[in-house]
Amino acid sequence: KYLVALLKRFDLLDHRFRKKIAGGIRLDLCFHDHIQRQILWYGHYEQKELQLAAKLIPENGVVIDAGANFGYHSFWFSRFCPRGSVHAFEPSPLPWEQLISHLSLNRSATIHPHRMALDAVNGEQAFYAAKQDNTGMGGFVDTGNASGMVVQVPCIRLDDFISENGIASVDLVKIDVEGAEIRALKGMTHMLQVTRPIILVECSIATLAFHGEKLSDLYGLLGGFGYLPFEAVDGCTLRKVREAKELSLAFFLPRERVELIKNIRIEN
Repeated sequence: KYLVALLKRFDLLDHRFRKKIAGGIRLDLCFHDHIQRQILWYGHYEQKELQLAAKLIPENGVVIDAGANFGYHSFWFSRFCPRGSVHAFEPSPLPWEQLISHLSLNRSATIHPHRMALDAVNGEQAFYAAKQDNTGMGGFVDTGNASGMVVQVPCIRLDDFISENGIASVDLVKIDVEGAEIRALKGMTHMLQVTRPIILVECSIATLAFHGEKLSDLYGLLGGFGYLPFEAVDGCTLRKVREAKELSLAFFLPRERVELIKNIRIEN
């Protein structure tokens, strides 16, 4: 907090500092934003979850990053599917600009950006852009961190996006969309039934409540498709979740695939 106060005093809170993270990825980040501040200070964010996700992505895999923000997770995923692709969805204006800037800076050919949101229906929706202290908190409802900017954003069901783009299957879907996770999941029911990707999803009581949803609704929806919930213990271990709980990113694995995973320790 002292560093933040010092930067604020010298009007540097919004100054962008170039940070090189794992894999040689360069990001231009500021201390004003909560997530960017964590990466600038520690060099990583949601580290154990991403270490585990890396073990679940094949080299030719396809990853969906819903709520890509400025690209941190997308770049991480792309390191582990060099012969595959990462589709990064980000509808919010400022994070989108940062994502495109970071793609240009790193000349990534694996990441494909899409300025749209995943939803249960196709069309357009009003989107409340967040303030600069946590730009990733924008969403379909005002969560109390809105900047005052409201924009119309295109929305698409993931099932339709996959079909329209000729994508045969998806290996992992990460969803962190500020409480609209259930809406996004309802737009990919065919995928949940047929191709069965691993789901990495934020489970937050507060943000779900803004959409009139509960943790049990999220766990119940995926459970109904035969998915089992797990939490990251460390970068090598998943532990089964016995009842719905808050997690920054929870792993939902297709029931039939749990025993086939050999490169991760699974605790029941």
